[in-house]
Amino acid sequence: MKQQSTSALLLYKGEKFYNVGSTMAKILGISAALLFLILLIGFMGWGVYSPLYILSVHSGYAFVDFLIGLSYLGLSVGLLGVPFYFIGLHFMGLGQIAYNTESLCENHKG
Repeated sequence: MKQQSTSALLLYKGEKFYNVGSTMAKILGISAALLFLILLIGFMGWGVYSPLYILSVHSGYAFVDFLIGLSYLGLSVGLLGVPFYFIGLHFMGLGQIAYNTESLCENHKG
């Protein structure tokens, strides 16, 4: 069984963290856009003429509450992904440094 080098393991781990973080960042963006749209629709009209008010009255406020809760949940999950993204970048950088160091040492061995 061939043992993998440290640089390959760091690069692999960094790519996994990076992928998780970037996926969660997409969730963050979609949730922020959903919340923005809810607020935009809510402020389009005033009082009983607001489309959000009309939609919420006919659904018993459950649909609007569901959308707002869903966007808040997505925002919190997306914000948890930010550290994963930067940890992934960190590991990929360390893996690249280890790879360059290994290749430099191999060149000097002759």
